[in-house]
Amino acid sequence: MKEKEIWTLKTDDEIYDPKFGIVYRELVKGETFEIILASAETSYASDSDLNIPPTHSDLRYSILGHTDLLFPALSDADFFKKNIGVLNDDAFKQIQKLRSETQEEVDVTFEIGDPIVYMSDRRYSFNLKNLRIINKLGQEVLELSLSNIPDNLVPILRIENSDSSELIENIEKYLEDIQKRDEIAKIMLYLNDQNIPTENVFSQTITSQITEISFNRTYSFEGVVAAWVKSF
Repeated sequence: MKEKEIWTLKTDDEIYDPKFGIVYRELVKGETFEIILASAETSYASDSDLNIPPTHSDLRYSILGHTDLLFPALSDADFFKKNIGVLNDDAFKQIQKLRSETQEEVDVTFEIGDPIVYMSDRRYSFNLKNLRIINKLGQEVLELSLSNIPDNLVPILRIENSDSSELIENIEKYLEDIQKRDEIAKIMLYLNDQNIPTENVFSQTITSQITEISFNRTYSFEGVVAAWVKSF
């Protein structure tokens, strides 16, 4: 599995509303990736959706890339059906631009939908359905990430600091990484949804010059720790 690949996905109503997954980013080398949901129904575009024409992929038809709908997935997840093509670089960069995840000068030339203003808009229910789909597909990785908590604590963030203000500055610099911020959001939302107290997951040790945060699990996203520290 590689970035920019397009996969057909197995969902509950794939016959009536086929979905695709665009491989957006590698999280754990060769094992876990972030996937952007895409649809065949291009008439439901909102202001976060890109209508990707066939001239910018290996497909013979347009697909609607839901740039705000990402979910983590294992590369061998059983809902991946078939690799049907690849996006070209221009299409991929336009997705990154709409997500504000590129420093390059990129022009978004694809068609984008209008904002959803009213709940009576059919696109509103379409988006809710898509949210349910990515919640279900991404659940496998989120459950794995908090399973099999080890007895020992594993330090994953070590910050040398002389005072508290310097510590905060270092953490803020750590959070400038967009990928880590996305990973933080996913895990912290999962902790909240499952009513798991943060003190059950994190441990903090402070000496005169070192603040060390430990995370009690074997499968972790590094950025979670920094977010937790900043929230207090």
